[in-house]
Amino acid sequence: MIIRTEPVPGTSRQRVITNDGSTLQRQFIYLEPHQWEALKALANKQRISGSHIVAQLIDNAVKFGKH
Repeated sequence: MIIRTEPVPGTSRQRVITNDGSTLQRQFIYLEPHQWEALKALANKQRISGSHIVAQLIDNAVKFGKH
């Protein structure tokens, strides 16, 4: 459950603080319709949220990509 949101200074993001003390940041992302469908399918297959899928993709790109 979200306890409060606040702006992240110098960005268009919002900081989201939950009742368990977790802190996340959110912002709009823009995808083509087929990408939204693919994201939804991946999330359903793994039984996790689309946000978790995006986070995994970013983490994997950093871990395995060329820097």
